Amino acid sequence: MTRTTLLLGAVYLIGTTACDPEGLAIGSDDQAASKAHGANGHCEDFDVPVDVDAVPGAQMFVEYCAPPEAQSNGTVIFMVHTTNHNHHGWDPPNQRYSQVASALRSGFSVVNVDRLGAGQSTLPPSNLVTIDRVITAIHGVVAKLRDGSLTGTAHDSIVWLGSSFGAMYSWQYDGKYPGDFDGFVLNGLHHRAKVSFAQFALGGQAIISVCADPVFGQTMSDCGYLVDAIGFKGPLYYDEPNAAPGMISGSNWETRLLRDVVSANLLVESVPYIGIMPFPQPQAIPVDVATSPSQNISKPTLLVIGENDPIFCGGPEGYVCDEPAILAHEAPYYSNAPVLDVFVPQDTGHVINLHRNGPSSMDFQNEWVLDNIVNQ
Repeated sequence: MTRTTLLLGAVYLIGTTACDPEGLAIGSDDQAASKAHGANGHCEDFDVPVDVDAVPGAQMFVEYCAPPEAQSNGTVIFMVHTTNHNHHGWDPPNQRYSQVASALRSGFSVVNVDRLGAGQSTLPPSNLVTIDRVITAIHGVVAKLRDGSLTGTAHDSIVWLGSSFGAMYSWQYDGKYPGDFDGFVLNGLHHRAKVSFAQFALGGQAIISVCADPVFGQTMSDCGYLVDAIGFKGPLYYDEPNAAPGMISGSNWETRLLRDVVSANLLVESVPYIGIMPFPQPQAIPVDVATSPSQNISKPTLLVIGENDPIFCGGPEGYVCDEPAILAHEAPYYSNAPVLDVFVPQDTGHVINLHRNGPSSMDFQNEWVLDNIVNQ
């Protein structure tokens, strides 16, 4: 039996073990720290009740930020984090690399969530975390944004900003809840992942059960949740020489704020959509153009992929990540998007904003939303 089968297969089977929903309050002093966005805007945290089948009492953690009224452009950027991260990935302690702060400076309001099954949102038993439940929980927040019951202001222009699977879940979302979003900025997402990366990530060392982790293992007992092992954030998510200071090693941020959990059940369900079959060992599979849920996307869309994204670029596969190559491969999957643009920041890995050139990449994304959605 392969190491991959041992890792995913074992946690998939034992994922019904009870989980302490308070277990992710590690480093609670750090996680509760307010963000000093100062003149850029004002932020509040909410625990938003959402209706999710089989998950009674579910809540979504929401960081809501608004710029000064005179600077507001009237559009909300709705941020959905990547796997094994939480909302701190968009809003790290070093504010130079904060997508939240960048959006506020451009006049956007921001909703920055922890996905169901991650961060400070509800952690159901891991075997109950599915794509449908994740997007249902997100819809519960969006509905309250649109009717004004969350913030006291009804928002009628909302753009999904997602990273990796946090981007991919927009595909399923727009199929189930069309019209909720007015555009999409999808970071670190491609229909053809590298099998060499999947073999590395799922080989049993880089991503491990929380029960084997020295931090999460102290507070969580549901071994069907996975976390990136300490010290592996770099090769999993970064163009390491260009990683922003403190993001991958030698810092409390990496071990306490920028690591988080994902349900093995959710991961197994998700990876085929980007061209990987995890069992019995990772192998590449073609993603059918006609049936990919990305065809649900019917609003202006920007794809942002780092030049050296370890999941999709280079490697023994030799996949080229430049704008012409990505557009040629991805355009057929977004045939219903009225606008499809591609931006490839140089010397950048998977998490776009958390690289040294992250500020310029964030500026590009803000300008794209202004040009293609706000000012249309």
